[in-house]
Amino acid sequence: MDKTAGPVHVGRVGAAYRSGSVLLLADVEASGGGLHFGTKGLGAEISLNNPGNPTFHLDGLSLGYSRPPLTIAGALVRRNMGKDYSLAVGGMAVVQTPAVNVTAMGFYAQKISGDPSLFCFGVLDLSRTSAGPPMFRLEKLAAGFGYHTQVRTPHIAEVRHFPFVKMLTATESVDDPLKQLDILLGGGWVTPASGEMWLAAGMEALVYELVDVSGVAIVQFGNELVAGLYGHAVAQFPKRPAMPWAELAVDVRAEYRSSSDALEIDAAVTDTSFVLDRNCKLTGGAAVRLWFGRSAHPGEFVVSVGGYHPKFVVPPHYPRPARLGFDWHLSDAIHAWGSCYAALTPHAFMAGINANLHGQWDSASVDASVYADALVEWDPFYFKVDWGGRISGTVWGITAEVGADGHVWGPPVGGVARVKIGRFGINVDFGADDPGDRVKLSPQDFRDRMLPGGIRPHGAPAAAGTAGSQDAKVVTLTASMGLLPSAPVSGTTEQTTAPAAGASWAFGVQEFACRVTTAVPLTSVRVNEVDILEGITRKTLDIRPMKATGISSSMKITVKHKETEVAAPVGPVPADSSMWGATLDVRGVPAALWDTTPMTFGGSGLVGGYASAITLTPPPASYTRKSLIPAKAVRRRSSIGMVAEKMARNYTCKNNDRLPAMSEKQLANVSATTAKQTRIAFLEALKALDIPGFSMDNLTQGLKENVFENGASGYVDALPQILEG
Repeated sequence: MDKTAGPVHVGRVGAAYRSGSVLLLADVEASGGGLHFGTKGLGAEISLNNPGNPTFHLDGLSLGYSRPPLTIAGALVRRNMGKDYSLAVGGMAVVQTPAVNVTAMGFYAQKISGDPSLFCFGVLDLSRTSAGPPMFRLEKLAAGFGYHTQVRTPHIAEVRHFPFVKMLTATESVDDPLKQLDILLGGGWVTPASGEMWLAAGMEALVYELVDVSGVAIVQFGNELVAGLYGHAVAQFPKRPAMPWAELAVDVRAEYRSSSDALEIDAAVTDTSFVLDRNCKLTGGAAVRLWFGRSAHPGEFVVSVGGYHPKFVVPPHYPRPARLGFDWHLSDAIHAWGSCYAALTPHAFMAGINANLHGQWDSASVDASVYADALVEWDPFYFKVDWGGRISGTVWGITAEVGADGHVWGPPVGGVARVKIGRFGINVDFGADDPGDRVKLSPQDFRDRMLPGGIRPHGAPAAAGTAGSQDAKVVTLTASMGLLPSAPVSGTTEQTTAPAAGASWAFGVQEFACRVTTAVPLTSVRVNEVDILEGITRKTLDIRPMKATGISSSMKITVKHKETEVAAPVGPVPADSSMWGATLDVRGVPAALWDTTPMTFGGSGLVGGYASAITLTPPPASYTRKSLIPAKAVRRRSSIGMVAEKMARNYTCKNNDRLPAMSEKQLANVSATTAKQTRIAFLEALKALDIPGFSMDNLTQGLKENVFENGASGYVDALPQILEG
């Protein structure tokens, strides 16, 4: 309709018939005195059977005020989330002043059965003021949160379109926040998800008036932990407003997911980047991947800038960043382009470069190209470089070409070159032959250079007389779970979960496991004379830097009672309540160290079939009768740190065979005569139980008259090896 009458404007008017009812709809706006009021989808549903009882509804409502220097705008829009939701509303608000602007948007949805879902995200625009020194001037700040909602984080190609990032890079605070809200919800960036929550914080800053940086950090927690940083950076030289001769724009993404237990970092040069001339476009990307212990590729890593060696078969789980390069059309006749790369994998380092030039003038043309691709392997150091170049020219159909290519290897340095002039060519050998069977490390060199505890940084060897302590770094024993805090270090109040060297461990047998880790892979493991071989497929150990094969690498572990020295029964999986379990870690070790087969560029860079760690798990706890151990005795005989409680606790077991704790008030009401007789009998009973600490008179002296001097919290309810309270 689009009609105006005074301060009222009617945009759309409609009518419809549905299931015996007439629907009337209209969009109405009213303005006056700086105020603006609008509706969207205002309507009524009138039943023909009961016209006197119409049903009204409203799809959206907007409100605004504009009187310099203040502008306020806001809107609420009803959203259709399906039949499972009784209500779903999205909204936005904008406040503009000469100093700052505020833009915010949010969403709320209530399921018919279930918890509500909501989120809010806002941006504070400080670009009209000078917030911060010239070296780091804040332009915008952002923050947001979500409850029972989930954020779909962007891939590197989506970062520039990620709505949270776009709100920071928008040139105006009023860049249609409702449209951004539609993109967030309609594009699947934010969706309701029961049990999921997230927090977000972001900023835009101008660094040294040259680099404009925008980024949003998001942490999500619920079914999994997701922590990520997503942003965009633009650098212009020289700084604005001068005409630039170079501009570099980069999207950045860094993300960790607990479900995959991997860290991903990506960067990509955007298509607005150039150098020297806007026709000289820059391209490329970089990527880092770190796979941790619970991932599908534990211990593996890759760092790539611009991709990989041309002969490298990229494993499916590796990132594939674009080549770093340039593409420059100097004129209609001359075109230059080139690229470079560098990558680090578990078994090699690679790098390369190439450049090309083409010129065309009617019947004459010139072509030139150069390239170099290098591969570097680890200690013993070896490198090989493939290189080449050519130049050719054509005039009236006649072509002349000069070129050369070859290989350089070392150490010792040598190589071969092939020189070609037209149809004629010649090979030139120089230096040493290619050491296909390279110089190998001695066992001592391998120990010093490649294993933990060897030569220290800057070439400083391990101190004399510390061989044992250095070898202890090759094989380590750690508590993987169940370790209890040790007592505070003298002079401090802080507890630590790592006992001092040589100290006994305090642990709870209900959830305890220890892990033996070795830097040298194993081909056999025996625990208490029982072979634990599940997952081991290699019968001998290969050591590439030593050029050694057929080595036996075995480990024997003994688990026995400290006092009786009786060996505990052990099996791959606990078969009964008296057996220890032993589980091997066979998830792969670097092929660059532990495999002598010819290295290929494909695969993960890891070799399987070896064991690199053994996890030992004790049998389930065997519970005995109840007993009370005074905290003073426990402190004297154990490294476990304890803090007296101010409130009583009930230490009743599942089968209700424990004594309930007594509060200070309850203890004060106990008859003195009865208490004294009971305390004496109680102390004698403790001595008869042979509890550690009660055979020493200095611990029990003076306690007969005041056994409960610390109240109920002065005692620890305990089972053997399990201390509670």
